Amino acid sequence: MPSCFSPLFPRRLRRSRKKTAAAEKDVYVEEKDASAASAGTRAPSGRTRPPSPPPSSDTARTAKNVFVLCLRTLGSVSENIPFGSVLNSAIDPLLDIMSRVEQTSENERGFVQLASRIELLTPIVADKKAQEGKQIVEALERELQSIHDDIKQALSHGKIAQFFNTEDNSSGIVKHNANLTQLIGDSTQESVNEILKTVRALEVKKEEKLKIVGGFGGSGGSGYRGGTGGEGEGPALELEKENIASISSIAGGFGGTGGDGVEVGGTGGVGKAPIVKFLRATRFWRQAPVPTYQPPPPPVQAYAPPPPPVHAPAPPEPENKRPEIFGGTGGTGGKARELGGDGGIGQGMRLNLSDASNFSAIRGGMGGTGGEADIKGGGGGLGEAPKLNHHLLTLASKNQNVTLPPLSIADFCKKYRLSPAIQRIFEEEDYASASSLLEVSEHELQDMKFKRGQIAEIKRALREYLASQNIATVA
Repeated sequence: MPSCFSPLFPRRLRRSRKKTAAAEKDVYVEEKDASAASAGTRAPSGRTRPPSPPPSSDTARTAKNVFVLCLRTLGSVSENIPFGSVLNSAIDPLLDIMSRVEQTSENERGFVQLASRIELLTPIVADKKAQEGKQIVEALERELQSIHDDIKQALSHGKIAQFFNTEDNSSGIVKHNANLTQLIGDSTQESVNEILKTVRALEVKKEEKLKIVGGFGGSGGSGYRGGTGGEGEGPALELEKENIASISSIAGGFGGTGGDGVEVGGTGGVGKAPIVKFLRATRFWRQAPVPTYQPPPPPVQAYAPPPPPVHAPAPPEPENKRPEIFGGTGGTGGKARELGGDGGIGQGMRLNLSDASNFSAIRGGMGGTGGEADIKGGGGGLGEAPKLNHHLLTLASKNQNVTLPPLSIADFCKKYRLSPAIQRIFEEEDYASASSLLEVSEHELQDMKFKRGQIAEIKRALREYLASQNIATVA
């Protein structure tokens, strides 16, 4: 197959666009025909497959974020390769305009289709080197810029639904899916049909696992001075480590776009990071029944299984099911004649260090783009780095089940000589029992306005409390 990097590639790509789009359309129709078979009917082709779930509002709220996360991942990869700045010059405006696209159930499939292709292109971009790498980066940059321009035009004419219409072969989404598919094929020397099979499998996989996304702040109002964009609240989760495999990604909130102004554009809203806590093996003490004596059973000759064959194949390595976690995304600053609004802050993730191994990647926040202006554009927003904290105390044994007797905060403070000021703050924050303090990090105590000396006293009291229950801690 001729390379996409030859001088004839742009002309060849235009000629093959309709053919590729038609191939994608045929595969999609074939899947729709086959979906009837699992509901008790058989498709004309005679093949069956599980029924596709109906579009849900929950999926629609996350589909755009799947595309955004794939773009951010591609941007992170491109920072570590030559010519990566060229690619980021197209990714940043595309991420910017995503904050202006309203999410609906009608465009969720289009976002998933784009995300799947970007995910397939990411390792290709990372692996290509030298001149070939430069050419694929430039080709992908042109396509991403074209997607941005088409979405911008669709928004300005109120035709965003037509752009994302996956049923129409002449729509923008079908055109760009065909171009990205062709780019993958020219880079890997695989046929379009083989690539489409991989893409379909990836789309199904993306829809199977849970995606947790924060809220989207509203846009600031327009005026002489543009209004500030609303905050995008991050999700707050309490998880058990056994359930983490059911989650594919956790992302913070998206700050709203600042309002346009005459003098000054509005500041983009803050995109808040997720708040994630893992439940530890802490339980209250209960009186155990006194065991009765039972004589030991007579010895039984244990059956020794035969040794495994010498050349037995090694078991397959378990699939890495750890999700990625992302900070918040700051909103875009508003436009103005004189001063553009500043981009919003993208909050970084705060996580206990002992819980970090539950994730395959922990990414910081992404600051919003500064607003445009005739005189001075707005400054870019701060993208905060992740912050990894410690629990107040670390148990000596990671596998130990912590068994604690019930003890109220008031009794805990009295018994272990903590001041009334410390007790009052805990009660104002609705901490009811001493065992709940094992879930708190030092950073959270600082957020509660505890002083350094008070934090040291709380650690001392908890250490004495655990020692009274014969529970060892790491000094």
